[in-house]
This record gives sequence, structure tokens and C-alpha cells, in this order.
Amino acid sequence: MVGGELTLVVWLNMPDDYSGGELFFVNPAQEIKPPCGSLAAFPATRDHVHGVRPITRGERVTFVVRTAAGPL
Repeated sequence: MVGGELTLVVWLNMPDDYSGGELFFVNPAQEIKPPCGSLAAFPATRDHVHGVRPITRGERVTFVVRTAAGPL
């Protein structure tokens, strides 16, 4: 998507370090809880509604970047 906005999520700990905390998407419905070092990139648009399930144990550590819209 040239000139658009993106969300990038990098997981910084292992999925066994916490319970819950899955990244989910509404349409199409899917959930992910990848290992440390994984990257998810998706458009930051209303067509990609997402969220994070509640964390019930431990700590979920991620690095999140949202790119700017249009040219800098």
C-alpha cells in the first residue's frame, strides 16, 4: 500500500511467558500468538479491525509501530 498507513507488531517474549494476549482480527476472524521475534504487518485501516485478548497471566511484551500516512 504505497503512501498508506501500516501497523507493525514485533513480539519480544515467548508465548509461554503469558496467558491470553492473542492478537485478533475481526474479518476474517483469526487469532495469532507467535514466538519471540515474529513480525505482523497489516494495514491500519477500518477494514482491518483488530485487538488484543485480555492477558490473564504474566506479561506480553511487544514493539508496535504505526507508519505515517502519505509522504514525509
